[in-house]
Amino acid sequence: MKSLARILFPMMMVTENVLAKDHITTLKNYIKATYGHELVISDAQIRQLSWVMDNPQATPEMDRYKVKGIHKEVPRALSRLYNLQRLRSGTKEDFEKFIAPQKDIKALNEEKAEKPEALSFESFRQLSAAIRPMDDYHYEGLAAAAIISAVTLSPEAIQKARLIPDLKIPTGSVKFLAATAPEAGKIYPLARAFNKRFDTGNHLFEVAFMPDSHLRHMMYNEGSLAMYKHIDRGLANGSVSRDELRFWYYHWVINIAGFRGHLAPKGSLYLTQNTYNAMTAVKTVLDQLGSGEKAFNPIRAYLAKRAEWLQLEKHTRNTDEQLALASLAASLRLFSPEQGKQLYQAFGQLSPANQKRWVAYSQYQFTNTRTPAPTYAPALFANAVVEAGLADTVVKALPLFLDVIDKEQKMRKNGQLSLQVPVSFRELSQQQQVDRILHQPLKGIVTIDPVTGVASITK
Repeated sequence: MKSLARILFPMMMVTENVLAKDHITTLKNYIKATYGHELVISDAQIRQLSWVMDNPQATPEMDRYKVKGIHKEVPRALSRLYNLQRLRSGTKEDFEKFIAPQKDIKALNEEKAEKPEALSFESFRQLSAAIRPMDDYHYEGLAAAAIISAVTLSPEAIQKARLIPDLKIPTGSVKFLAATAPEAGKIYPLARAFNKRFDTGNHLFEVAFMPDSHLRHMMYNEGSLAMYKHIDRGLANGSVSRDELRFWYYHWVINIAGFRGHLAPKGSLYLTQNTYNAMTAVKTVLDQLGSGEKAFNPIRAYLAKRAEWLQLEKHTRNTDEQLALASLAASLRLFSPEQGKQLYQAFGQLSPANQKRWVAYSQYQFTNTRTPAPTYAPALFANAVVEAGLADTVVKALPLFLDVIDKEQKMRKNGQLSLQVPVSFRELSQQQQVDRILHQPLKGIVTIDPVTGVASITK
């Protein structure tokens, strides 16, 4: 008599195959309905992207807005691919398609943000000028990385990663990409096909997914000097070349271009002129790394530029306070002098103790080189601003952020939280939790899961 396992195993395989085909059909229908013939995408890319359909996780960014009938990471990945193709073509028509969501009243109303300055044609042209000359190896590497980024921590990716001996599987999506990059060809079919086509190893994926090197974290100043440590050391010792840093940067440009693709999949809602300016300011800082000059502090240099944009010197002469406000503005994605004034006024509504706590934390960011950047805090702030505005976000969400950081530091000091695990605001960024933070006066107890780093509030 056949064992139950032998009977069930083929049935399970059939079920999985049927589900995979259903996912691929769903994706193809969505792509056709959304893009018509405007998006060039291969069957291999679609099959790889289908992994995300079974993933229970998705970014909490702009969580209030749901995508009907499709996983939120799908339109984000497809938007990245679409925008990459617009940049490679680089015509005025491509530019208009790229910035179309930035002029779309419906998309802007969903974002509920101050109407941004649309990306200029000159800025688009500069980005395009970097993408157009790329050879097929680097261009297709950008496309493959954009798709693979969407399936990080999907059940299929985790299952494949577990087959790699001695591979430790992180719980964070970006760290998972970095950990799996050296074995990308064994885990991701799209990476395997890419490696076969160009007769190469996983090197380009290792560059795209460099550990602890996250451009959006740098733009939002989410972490400390630890964000720059891998790149700075790599440039100094030759393990990271300037050309590799350039590829890494444009991988993140494409990532950012589709960051809010779930709100507007055709074009880039997020890569406005302000975002371009922030990216470029970080790039300027990165270009100064690797010299071994200890006096240069990339965070100070970057925040000084942001303080200048906000004209914070008009509101406070205290340099430490200016940089602390610039750090907060980076996380809140504020750019204009008027927003700088509003931020200063909102910060003044905090208790003196909480103001001092934030300034002290900002100073800590300038020197800490060990602790990984917290994740999803800007998503918490962005979702709170949509719900309640800037002032309430600063007054109600910022003290909670500091409470989580205090808890994190105590746990690390006591050996309860590994330096390999970043503290995560993923759960606190969800819509229900944001509503609780903003509208329920009773505070709970902050806890951090020592395995995942996920912070939460207990009743």
